[in-house]
Amino acid sequence: MMKRLIESVTRGKVSAKHVLIFLLMFTFHLSLSTFNSLYAAFRDAGWGARPSGMGGAFVAIADDHNAPMWNPAGIAQLETRELAFTYGRPYMGLELKTGERDTTSLSLGHISAVTPIPSFGALGVSYANFLVSSLYQEDTFVLNYANSLHDKFFKSDHTELYVGFNAKVLRRAYSVDTETLDRERDASGKLVGTSPFNEPDSKSAVTFDFGVLAKINDTVVLGLAVKNLDNPDVGFKSEDRVPREYRGGVTFLAKDLGPFEDLTPTFEISSRKAGEQKTDLRPHIGAETWLGLHTYGLRIGGNNREMTFGMSYAKTFPRFAFQIDYSFVGSLTLQSDNYGTHRVAVVWKKFTPGVSKKLIEWKEKVTLMPEEPEPVPAEETVPEIVPEPPLEPVPEEVVASTAPEPVPTATDQAAIDDIFKRAERLYKLRNYDTAKKGFERIL
Repeated sequence: MMKRLIESVTRGKVSAKHVLIFLLMFTFHLSLSTFNSLYAAFRDAGWGARPSGMGGAFVAIADDHNAPMWNPAGIAQLETRELAFTYGRPYMGLELKTGERDTTSLSLGHISAVTPIPSFGALGVSYANFLVSSLYQEDTFVLNYANSLHDKFFKSDHTELYVGFNAKVLRRAYSVDTETLDRERDASGKLVGTSPFNEPDSKSAVTFDFGVLAKINDTVVLGLAVKNLDNPDVGFKSEDRVPREYRGGVTFLAKDLGPFEDLTPTFEISSRKAGEQKTDLRPHIGAETWLGLHTYGLRIGGNNREMTFGMSYAKTFPRFAFQIDYSFVGSLTLQSDNYGTHRVAVVWKKFTPGVSKKLIEWKEKVTLMPEEPEPVPAEETVPEIVPEPPLEPVPEEVVASTAPEPVPTATDQAAIDDIFKRAERLYKLRNYDTAKKGFERIL
C-alpha cells in the first residue's frame, strides 16, 4: 500500500500534507523500535499504567488486571475480582493540524475484567486500542484463562506454579478523509484502479499467547510469556505478519524495608523479530513499593529507549477497594515536540468469599477478653474447708510480680480495633506480610 501511495504522490494525486498524516501513524511504532527496523503492526505499546511505570518489566509480577496483556498465567494468583479502565496519550504535544477534524493525535485505551473461579482457575477479558484519530487504529480482543498447578500435581509450602493462555483477535483499520478520496476518483466517481485506497480498509486475524509464572520461594518469582504464537497475517492486501514476541523476567520480593512496604525490584528481557529485520532485544528494569499501609504506591523503571515513573492511591472499603494508577514515560529516542507519554488507570476490586473466609479465621484467633472460669456442676459437693496455719508475710516485690494483668480499658480496646482494621485492609490488598504483623500484635 505504501508503495502505491508514493506513486500517487509523484503523480500529484495525493498532496504532501496527506502523506504526513500517514507518516504520523507510524511515529509511535517507530519510536518503540530501532531506527533501522521497519514498521510492524501491534507492537507492544506498554498497556496499563502500573506496568509502564516500571519500565515495562511486568512478566514476573502480573498479579492484577494487566496480566492478560503481559503474562496470561498471572491472573491465577488473584483473590479479588478486578475491573479497570486505562487511558493514555503517547507523546503529548505531538499533533498535526490537518484532516477533517483539524487535529490528528495518538491515544491508547485499555479495558480489562478478571475474576478467580474456585476449583476452576481464573478468567479474564480485555480490550486494547491504539488510535491515530480519524486515520488509523489497532484493536486487540483477549480471552484469558489461567490456573495453578502446584495444588493439583505437587504440594509445597513455598513453591507455586501457574500457567495461562490467551485467545486473541487482532484487527487493524484505516480511514481516509473525503478530500483525499476525491483526488483518487475518476470521472464516474469511482476510485481509480491504481489508487492505494482501492483496497480493504480493515483486516482481522486470530492468534494465541502462552505464559508461565513460578514462585520458586518466598523471595524469587520467574515469569515467561510467548505472544502471537502463529505469527498472524494482518496485511491489508500484501502479507504483513505480526512477529512472535518473547518475554522473560525475574522478580525479587524484598518484603518490607523500613517505611517501604512490599519493595519489589524486577528485571526483564523482551525479544521480537519483524520479518528479515534484526532482532529487537530490549532490557527492562523496574521497582515498586508502597507506603502508608498500602495506601500510596511508587514505581520507577526504564529500558534502553525509555525512562518511566509511576504512582498509585488506594482506598479500601469493607467489601471492595478503589485504586488510581498513573505513569509517565519519557522517550530517549524521540525527545522533541512532545511532553512524554501519560497513562491513567481507574481500578475497582471486589473481595471474593475466599478472602472473607480467611479473614474470619484470623478473627477467631483474636481473643480480647480473658476466659471465664468453668462453672461447678450442681451435683458436685464442695469439700469441707480445713483451716490452714497462718502464712508468713509475702514481700511487696513478689506481690507486684504476680499481680493479674488489668482488663483492657476502653482506650486499649479502641487501639486493638484500629490495629485489626488496618491489618484486615492490608490482607484484602494481598499485602500478607504486613497484615500478619498487625494480627500478631493483637494476638
